[in-house]
This record gives sequence, C-alpha cells and structure tokens, in this order.
Amino acid sequence: MAELAVSFNKMAGSMQSLIDKVKEDERKMRKADLRLLQEQIQPHFLYNTLDTIVWLIESNEPDEAVTMVVTLSDFFREILSKGKEFISIKEEEKHISSYLQIQEMRYRDILEYDIQLDQVIYKYQILKLTLQPVVENALYHGIKYKRAKGCIHIHGEKEGDIIRLTVRDDGVGMDEEELEQLRQQIEKPCQETEKGFGLANVNERIHMYFGPEYGMKIQSQKGKGTTVEIVIPAILEAPVEKTGNDTAKVAEGGNSVNFDANKKIKSNPKQQNANKIIEATAGGDRRMRQFIRKNIWAVAPVVFVLVALVLLGSPLSSSKVQETPAEDDNLIVVGVSQVGSESVWRSAHTQSIQDAFTRENGYMLIFDNARQKQANQIKAIRSFISQQVDYIVLSPIEESGWDTVLQEAKDAGIPVILIDRKVSVDDDSLYASWVGSDFVCEGQDAGYWLEDYMKKQGREDDEVNIVVLKGTKGASATIGRTRGFNEVAKVQRNWNILQQVDGEFTTAKGKEEMARLLDQYEDIDVVVSQNDDMTFGALEAIREAGKTAGVDGDITVISFDAVDAGVELVRNGEINIDVQCNPDQGKYVEQIIQDMEDGKEIEKAYYVPERVYTQENVGEEENVTEGISG
Repeated sequence: MAELAVSFNKMAGSMQSLIDKVKEDERKMRKADLRLLQEQIQPHFLYNTLDTIVWLIESNEPDEAVTMVVTLSDFFREILSKGKEFISIKEEEKHISSYLQIQEMRYRDILEYDIQLDQVIYKYQILKLTLQPVVENALYHGIKYKRAKGCIHIHGEKEGDIIRLTVRDDGVGMDEEELEQLRQQIEKPCQETEKGFGLANVNERIHMYFGPEYGMKIQSQKGKGTTVEIVIPAILEAPVEKTGNDTAKVAEGGNSVNFDANKKIKSNPKQQNANKIIEATAGGDRRMRQFIRKNIWAVAPVVFVLVALVLLGSPLSSSKVQETPAEDDNLIVVGVSQVGSESVWRSAHTQSIQDAFTRENGYMLIFDNARQKQANQIKAIRSFISQQVDYIVLSPIEESGWDTVLQEAKDAGIPVILIDRKVSVDDDSLYASWVGSDFVCEGQDAGYWLEDYMKKQGREDDEVNIVVLKGTKGASATIGRTRGFNEVAKVQRNWNILQQVDGEFTTAKGKEEMARLLDQYEDIDVVVSQNDDMTFGALEAIREAGKTAGVDGDITVISFDAVDAGVELVRNGEINIDVQCNPDQGKYVEQIIQDMEDGKEIEKAYYVPERVYTQENVGEEENVTEGISG
C-alpha cells in the first residue's frame, strides 16, 4: 500500500506539473495574442489614415475617400474578428488587402503590391494576424528605406499537408550580419525582443500552436530585398470549444494538431454592436456609399466614433493600446510640421526625423503632414502651442507668411527650429536655428560643373540651349537652386536658357512639362531638373520623344537630391550629374535640441555635408567631392 501511495503521489505531482505547464503555455499564448493585437491597433496608424481621408476630401476626391473609409472599417472588423484566434485564409487575405489598400493610398509614390493566394487554400485556417506584421515589416523596413518605388509580393499555396506563404519585397534588404541578428531575434520569446517584435510574435505563436517544425524563415540580400516564408499545417477547422481537458484534433490527411481547450474569447455587447455598425458601413451597400459621398465631411468623425466603440468593446478594454512608461513626464515633446510626401527624398527626410525623435532617445514626437498647404502648417503650429510642446520643428512650404504664427510660438516660450527650408521674416529671433542644405551652393555646383563639362567636350564656344524644371513655387530649394545656377549662367555669353518652368518636385509634373518643352523646342542641349523625381519624369518624356539622355545621349541631364535611384542612373550614364541634397537631417536637429537642453550656445544655421555625383566618382565614395563652389 505504501508503494502504491508513493506512486499515486508521483503521478499526481506529474499531472499537476503538466496542468501548470498547460496553464503557463495558455498564459503565454494569450499574452502573445494580446500584445500583437495591441501592436496592430496603434493610434498613429488611425490618425494618419484619417488624415489621408481628410486630404482626399480637400483634394476633391470623394470616391477615393469613400473607398478608404470602407477599407478602414473592413480593416478593424477583420483585426478584431469577434475575438477569434483562428480565421480562414480567405479572411486573412481580406484583412491584409484592406491594410495594403490603405497604405498604398498613403504611400502612392513608393508602394505597389501583388497578392497571389491559390484559392484552394482559402478554406484552410490560419492564426489571425499572421501576415500583417510581416507585410508591415516589409513596408517600413524594406520599401520606405529604398527611396524609390517598391513592390510587396504575397504568395500562398498548399503543398501536401502544409500551407506555404511568402512575403517578398524588393526593398533595401539586409547584409549577412543584419540577417543573422534578425534570425536570432525572431527565435527568442517575443517579450524578450523589441527589434523585429512583430516577426518574433508571429513565429512564437506558430510554434506555440503547431510545434517547432512550423514557423518562419527569412532570406535577404542587401540592395535586392527580403523574402519571409511562413509554413503552417493545412487545417480545415478552427479549434472547437470543449470542457475539461478535452482537446480538438483538426487536420487533413491524418496530420493531427492538438489544441488546448477553453481558449475562446467572449465578445461583449459593446463589441457586438460596434461590429454591426462597421458591417453596415463596410458592406458595400449602394445607398450607404451614396450617403457617405453626399455627406463626406461627416465621415472622419464617424470613423473616429466607430473605432472608439470597437476599441472599448475589444479585448483591449482593460488595457492601454500602447503602454505609457512612468518616465513619460521626462520625455521632451517635439512637434514637427513636414511639407508633405511629394517625393522619394521627402519620405527619406521624414524618416530621418522619426528615427531621431524616438522614445528610446527620450522624446515624444507629434508629427504633422501638411500635404503641401501652408495653411495646414500654420494650423499645426498653433496646435503644438496649445499642446505646450517643448520644441517645434518646421519644414516650411514657402518662405514668406510666417511672422504672425512664429511670434505666437515665441510668446509661448517654445523654440522653433527650421529644417530643410528657410523662412523670410522681419525678426530672425522668431526661430532658434536652421538645419539644411546650401541651396544656392547646390545651384552653383551644377553651373560650374556644366561650364567645366563643356570645356572638356570642346564646346565652350558653342551655343547651349538649356531648359530648367523648377520645384515648388516659393520653396527655399527652388529659390536657392535657381539663384545659384543663374548666377553662373549669366556670365556665360553662349548659354541660352529657353524656359524655366514649375515642375512642383513631382514625377508626373516633371514628365508633363518636359514633354511640352520637347514639343516646343527642337534643339534642347541641357535639362536642369531641381530634384530627382522630376528628373525621372523628364527622362520618360525624353525617351517617348525618341531622344536619348545622359553621358552618350542627345540631352545632358543635371539633377538634384541624389536619392539611391538617382545615383544609380548616374552610374548607368542616364544622368550626367546629381547634386546631393542630404535628407539625413533629423539627427542634426536632435543635437541642437540636446545642446539647448544643456544650456549650450547654438549657431543660427547648420549646413549638412553633401556630395556631387558623376559617373567618374559614383563608385569611389572616398573620392566624391564635398562641393565644388565655396
């Protein structure tokens, strides 16, 4: 009897250990699921999306605004899924499609996507939010850093008893060291990593539910892009709720997968009501769409209310969407008003600001996209003043018209730091400092290069017909580059500037104006394009006109900015010279703020280091000149 009792106690102890392990695994799964949901419902994503909706309305694009409202409601409905952990792959595709539609409208200049899922796999089950973190990583760490248009490809198919999903981007990619670090990170428990959290979370959840033989693999090549492969079992049904310690085995072809019971999240009445409201909005009802279109200005507030209802009724009702650390009171609050997102360069410039002002660096960033309207910037500055931010960072659309609002900031005791572009004010004490490029010098560099180039070609006495694609009217970059180039041109007796036209710093406008100039003038020798985006459009127009450009072409091409795609065209000989406008300016502003916090003296102006790229030096970074003119 004694031996039996001992054996029974050992068995009871083992069972208790097993029960404790099951409970701990359940706790880890729930925590991983909740944190992932928290990561996906972020205020900045909602705010930026609503900002885009307002921009579409103001731009008289009601149909696109309606589409975005419907897509946003679809997105939140799918992301919550009434608390379900498993959804069909068809539902996951709908969710990721909604997400990418929103992002494509926000990043229309840099993002394309392609979804190719075999319809055979639609009926199979997948853990909710498997694909979105991977796609989000491809966009924010691959495509955005490319500084040129990129594409995200999503593919899925069934292979025997498994489903294989791939997310491939043609972004910046990673070198071997970066790739190995990421691979190590995603194999850690997600609570132990901040870098690559979304990928780590997806991988950990797949391991927890299906076992270590399933999960994620990552391949990448610097400058080529990244491919993430996800392998899950082909299961036809989600786990069913049972009592006690029962488990459900749901797999095809005898491939058994065990799931712990009692996992179902109960939805509350608030969530159910919110889902009904969203379903009514997103159902594609013709009358609903007509109503939204006729009452478009009421859309944004309605969306705010809908999302609030969903969040109040969601599993997050007892948690904060994003935990605020106790030390938030010590964060330096910085309000930034950016010009917009009109070009690849501007996107890179914005990224440099966001990288500089992070919580890890001790900042709380409030970011505003002015969408090329000075009135929006003035409104944003007054909002920053009302929020009592510590510093205001302004990249002004135009040079004039700032005296009043900057005086308001000064009266409130908030220093204003200008970045990229300058302002013209009667009292320069209205701003603390400026960080950016010497635009006049950039224009001079282009002029001096052309003068030297013509001498080397033996054409210093030939008549040279020049057209200039200028940027946004009134912008510092436009004014400075025009002034600098014209200063050199006016002393060249044989240079003939045929026209200087506004290209607005966009590819479409650059192509449009270049095509018109080519129709108007038969003999154009040189095009001076004041940013790469306009140059890309001009090159298209030149090709369509049956002419050639660049080193061995009919038309000499001078460009500015030197984004990656522009430098590559220099390397290929399609652009003769690309004068760099360094977008990496955020870190310099951050240093100014740190100096002011430390009570140090600061300069009124800081010029960032820049280079001039030609085919001769583009591959020899150490020999690239820092600038030709003084």
